[in-house]
Amino acid sequence: MVIPILLVFLGFFVVFYSSVIDFLTTYLPEELVKYAIPVGLLGWGLQSLTTGSPEAFVTSLKMTLVSFTIGAVLYYTKHWASGDMWLMGAASALLSPALDRFWPMFFVYSAFWAGVLGTIYYFYFFFKYGIYRKYMGLLLVFVGTILVFLSNPAVNLPLLGVAFILLIVFTRRDVEALFIFEKPVKELEEDDWILEDIKLGKETIKASRPVGKREAELARKYGKGKVKVRGGVPMTPAFSLAAISLLV
Repeated sequence: MVIPILLVFLGFFVVFYSSVIDFLTTYLPEELVKYAIPVGLLGWGLQSLTTGSPEAFVTSLKMTLVSFTIGAVLYYTKHWASGDMWLMGAASALLSPALDRFWPMFFVYSAFWAGVLGTIYYFYFFFKYGIYRKYMGLLLVFVGTILVFLSNPAVNLPLLGVAFILLIVFTRRDVEALFIFEKPVKELEEDDWILEDIKLGKETIKASRPVGKREAELARKYGKGKVKVRGGVPMTPAFSLAAISLLV
C-alpha cells in the first residue's frame, strides 16, 4: 500500500509543480518530468511484483504509450511543445493505475480544460492589446446575441456557440499575429516554432515541426540573421485541472 501512495503523491506533485513553473516562466522543468516516467514505471512494476498481479505495471505502461502517441501527433502538428508531451506521459506513468477513471477521462478532461484555458488566453489578449476596438461592431452584435439567447438557453445555446465561434474566426488572425516575432537564429531554442526553413551548414531546419535539441545547437553554432518564430502560451495547467477533475 505504501508504493501506490508514494507514486500518487509524486504524480500530483510533478503535475502541479511543473504546471505552476510553466505558467510563471513558460519553461517546463523537463528533467524532473522525464525522470518521473521511469520512476512511475519501475514503481508500479515493483507493486506488481509484490502483489503477484501484472495489472498495475501493464496499466502504467499502456497509458504512457497512449500519452506519447497523442502527444507526438500534437507535437509534430505544432499544437504542443515537447514538454506537454512529456508531462502527460509522466502523469500517465505515475497516476493511471491508481485512478479508476484515468482512462479515458484524464484525456477528455485535459482536452476540455485546454479548450477553456485557450479561450481565456484568447480573450485576454483580445482585450489587453485593444484588438476589440477594430471589431467593436461585431463585438456589440456578439454581446447582444448573448443577451437574447440567455433568455431561453435550452433552445438557443447551440446558436450562442455558433456566434462565439464566428467571433473567434473573424478576429483570430489579429490575435495570432501577437505571437509572431523575429528572433536571432543563434538564439533559437528547443521547441521554438519557426515559420520558415533555415539553412545551417549542410543541414536545414524545417519549419514543418518544432526545433529539436540538436538543431538548436546547430543554430547556435552556424546561425546568421533572424527568423520569424511563433510563440505560444502555457497549456500544462490543463493537466493539473484534469487531475483534480478525476478526484471530484
